[in-house]
Amino acid sequence: MVSDSASPDDWHTPAELAPLDGNESFRGTDAGTVLDFWRYAMPDLRTNTTRGLLAEFLVHRAVGAVARNMEWESFDVLAPDGLKIEVKTSAYLQASPAVGDSLLTAARTHLES
Repeated sequence: MVSDSASPDDWHTPAELAPLDGNESFRGTDAGTVLDFWRYAMPDLRTNTTRGLLAEFLVHRAVGAVARNMEWESFDVLAPDGLKIEVKTSAYLQASPAVGDSLLTAARTHLES
């Protein structure tokens, strides 16, 4: 457990990893490949969590961002010019059954640099 008084020197920084291509196998078991896991974990792009990740990916590509997704940052996408972008999604139709269409609302916000 890390206390609030821990200095940055006390933190363990994981090594950079090369992006996965999906063909990597899990060791020690016949659990399949990383691609099998991706298909299991995100089979429906309409689910709330996956839809958000898809939207972030599309914005990342649209602005030409090169930095990889860091989920603990205070923003979702860092544009090449330094603009920090927070991505939000909504959908009329969800992956789960509903009585009617969802009510969509949106707010425009600005993050400070």
